[in-house]
Amino acid sequence: MVAAGASGTTPMEKGLANAKAYVAYAQAYPGMHGLMFRSEGLDYSRPSLHEASEAAFAGLGRLRRR
Repeated sequence: MVAAGASGTTPMEKGLANAKAYVAYAQAYPGMHGLMFRSEGLDYSRPSLHEASEAAFAGLGRLRRR
């Protein structure tokens, strides 16, 4: 999402690129996408899982602020 957002020149282009990258990831890796966003049974003490989840939410947050 970061690389996709950097590819646009206007805020609208950046937002659309981020959104497309998010959907492409969710379609390509449905199991990982589901794992990152389910609430039960996640062990957030695992740094890699926590970082991946936070990065995904931060990318979505940037879309809303534009």
